[in-house]
Amino acid sequence: QQHLKTYLTVKNKYKGGKSIPPSAKIPKVYKLSSNEHPLGCSPKVLAAIQQASQNLHIYPDTTDLRLRTKLVEYFDQQLELNQFLTAASGSEIIDLTFRAFLRPEDEVIISTPCFVPYGTFSRWMGAKVVDVPLMEDNYQLDVDGILAAVTDRTRIIALTSPNNPTGTYIRKADLDRLLAGLPADILIIYDEVYRHFADATDYVDGLSYVKAGYPMIAINSFSKTYGLAAMRIGYAYTNKEIANYIRQIIKPFSLPTLALEAGIAALQDNDFVRQT
Repeated sequence: QQHLKTYLTVKNKYKGGKSIPPSAKIPKVYKLSSNEHPLGCSPKVLAAIQQASQNLHIYPDTTDLRLRTKLVEYFDQQLELNQFLTAASGSEIIDLTFRAFLRPEDEVIISTPCFVPYGTFSRWMGAKVVDVPLMEDNYQLDVDGILAAVTDRTRIIALTSPNNPTGTYIRKADLDRLLAGLPADILIIYDEVYRHFADATDYVDGLSYVKAGYPMIAINSFSKTYGLAAMRIGYAYTNKEIANYIRQIIKPFSLPTLALEAGIAALQDNDFVRQT
């Protein structure tokens, strides 16, 4: 009963960006309230969707194998097929991760301001959310604060780089120091959905850490850089053990045909990414 009561509380409701009013008499509206892509999506994606739309009466692929194969190519064979996960958006992969690893009374560390569902999904599982806010002067990660907040109940730490809504990123030196000070059984969710927009010399994505064996799952989305927010498709990469464990709760036919084909096509249009 307490778990259900927590699930239903108002603070667990996600509020998205404002929508375009149906009655708006404006020739062209660029909706940016949820960081949508103002240029749309790749022409290659549109062509792939148009072709796939001829077979909407047929069930989609049972698994995401074809998309994961393209992701292996996209990452230049640095990761293996079974290190990737895909789902209906990056946020669903976060949700699946919490469902797989959290039990009631576990603790999840977040750093506000951050993506609201980190806290929401944690509370759905009955976990305690421990907030170590970003530092007030520059919105950098409070590494010492996080290390001090870790207890024997800490199961997951949610990190974002670059961060929405602050636009800041986690410096490599800070991430290295944090990981060096953490117990090896704490899972790191590393949300790098905006990684394509980071050009700082000391910015780092999760690839080198996953390859080094850290218990990290790096979250990516096709919604922002690729302009596929309506398709609801995302992916993550991690070590084989974590990926296989989460994959046990992913249902068959999890990706609709149009989303699957859109993701595959998007990964093959680097020109569009550079234009973005």
